[in-house]
Amino acid sequence: MKRRHLRSIVVAIFATLVAAEPGRASSTEPAALLIFPLIEIDVERGVDTLLQVSNTSDAPIGVHCIYQNRVPVCVHVQTGETLPGPCLPDRFSCTGRCRERESDTIEFFLPLTARQPLGWRVSAGREDFLFDEELPDLNGTPTASSRIPALTDDPFLGVLHCFGLDGDGTPSERNVLIGSATIETRGEDGTLTDTAQYNAEGLAADAGAVDDNDLLVLGGRSAEYEGCPAQLVLPNLADLVILETEPNNSRVETRIVLAQCSPDLSAADADPSIAQFVAINEFAQRFTTSTPVDGQHSTLVSNIDGAGPPANPRSIFSAGVVGSVTQQVFIRSVPPFSGLVGIAIETHRSLGVAGGTSSTAVNLQGEGAHPQAGLLGLPSRLCFGDCDLSFDVTIDEVVLGLKIALGDAAIDQCPGLDIDRSATATVEEVVAAVGSSLNGCRLPAQVPDFVPPLPSTPDAAAPEIAHLGVASADDFPLEPSELDDMGRPVYVTPVGHGFTLVTEVRRGQNGQVVGQEAFRHDPEDPTVLPDLQLIVSRPLGDGSLDVCDTISPDIGGVPATQPFAFAATQEVADAVNDAGCRVDDGMGRTRAHRSFCTKSDETRVPASVSPLPQRQFCLPIAKAWEFPAGETVVAVRARDVTGEVGPVKEMVVRVLGIR
Repeated sequence: MKRRHLRSIVVAIFATLVAAEPGRASSTEPAALLIFPLIEIDVERGVDTLLQVSNTSDAPIGVHCIYQNRVPVCVHVQTGETLPGPCLPDRFSCTGRCRERESDTIEFFLPLTARQPLGWRVSAGREDFLFDEELPDLNGTPTASSRIPALTDDPFLGVLHCFGLDGDGTPSERNVLIGSATIETRGEDGTLTDTAQYNAEGLAADAGAVDDNDLLVLGGRSAEYEGCPAQLVLPNLADLVILETEPNNSRVETRIVLAQCSPDLSAADADPSIAQFVAINEFAQRFTTSTPVDGQHSTLVSNIDGAGPPANPRSIFSAGVVGSVTQQVFIRSVPPFSGLVGIAIETHRSLGVAGGTSSTAVNLQGEGAHPQAGLLGLPSRLCFGDCDLSFDVTIDEVVLGLKIALGDAAIDQCPGLDIDRSATATVEEVVAAVGSSLNGCRLPAQVPDFVPPLPSTPDAAAPEIAHLGVASADDFPLEPSELDDMGRPVYVTPVGHGFTLVTEVRRGQNGQVVGQEAFRHDPEDPTVLPDLQLIVSRPLGDGSLDVCDTISPDIGGVPATQPFAFAATQEVADAVNDAGCRVDDGMGRTRAHRSFCTKSDETRVPASVSPLPQRQFCLPIAKAWEFPAGETVVAVRARDVTGEVGPVKEMVVRVLGIR
């Protein structure tokens, strides 16, 4: 049977869900994570955004910021081809259909000294920084090389997330950041005609909980930051209401901007949230509707519930339908989707002066804790192949890496290429350098200490592990990249999830039937073990100690077994059963597969990897229990129905961490 190489397969499976705990966004208190729901540029309308991020503490701090562009695209309804009609400032200028675009992300780093504010216009960016020369470097990068990139897309409509960094470049738990944004509108002569300012939403970090991986956990029992709000509240004037003001009457229009509190910034096509609206008028009458929020949703409130002119008088949010001057709107994100943050911009348009407008922005008030914890996936920050520690990989550095891999240059010329600290450069490491050059850099993962193989005395009478390996998300067995010094197969993967661990077991010479259970647990008896017994040298996912936490809302990871060995302890028994609880027989049961979960390349039908195994166990690796960046050793053994336990077999899963 032909088998594919893992590095050519990058398919993600399963979504992560964890239980939420109290916590909500605040727009006034210093925090460790800031969310700006609206960043906007539109040259034709004279719109730009002025941003400010400030350090409220007496010590320096780094800041990692990520723009996310969410401008919708106008496409033909049938062919999907892009049309010239814009989707901004409203979707009714598009002659076809406005489709949510794949998200583009732009990253940058800020060095902030004690008590320093820093401001910039997003269309211009900023390259000059005034700071103390003693400020610690960020991620090994001199702060003098930091800059804020100018956003060149026109129009640009998106979101900005910023979080604090400690001096070593890892996410900080210091709640010292505040921010604000001002949406500016200028006339053709450059004169400022209107402004609307709002505060960034802030989420505080939990002391001692923030780790250095690329997944920020907002709320839940494994929270690193406080959770997203359960509900947003907007008390507002009904849309299109006419106010009698001097010297001219004015018409009110309210624009609402919702943003996902915890989007997966590492994915171009992350799942949208669903926002439910309940509007209550002065007579306690209720009006309801809903809409998807794909990263961000920006619209007049009177356009939320259907097509119409730029301001829809038939909307449940318009004055003619509401029947009162004011209303209160409650907004919830429906589980299993995570929470929302948002702002509203109320604009008064003069009915007597052409172009006369006055706007004000307010943060939507957050209430309670969302029942679904948020997982903020970060884009790539790992700088594989960064020879000069500039936090950027150039073509010259990629060429140097190739020379090192071919033996034409020494590895000490580019220590950033030596991912596995082997003092050599492999093809996989050069490929990782190319990924850093094309996709940007991320924080380097720590390579674990060497894990020796477990001692194992061969017993021909007991069950034998005929195959231990990895299959792609589309069920094809993969070839290992190499064997390590101990003879263990090494499977290399760009990310730590989206594949399946496959174990095949044969009868031993005693001829006894191999057991088929992957989960058999007694929390008070460590001798109670399943027939398949699997342990890992490093935690998977959050490493939760809860056994069989695989069902929403209590989904967690698998703990490491330390010391790395099978032993008659409750900790080892719990870890074995926690891993075994994730085995799937194809019908949702934790036992050997009812046929085979792997396929033959030739026939594309279910087939085993090794010749004539009696059992095949399949353990899909989901995001919630993904392998960490670096190398993790997997050890497996099996037993037959008489209780005879066979020898241990091991493999290594090496995660590069490339997005």
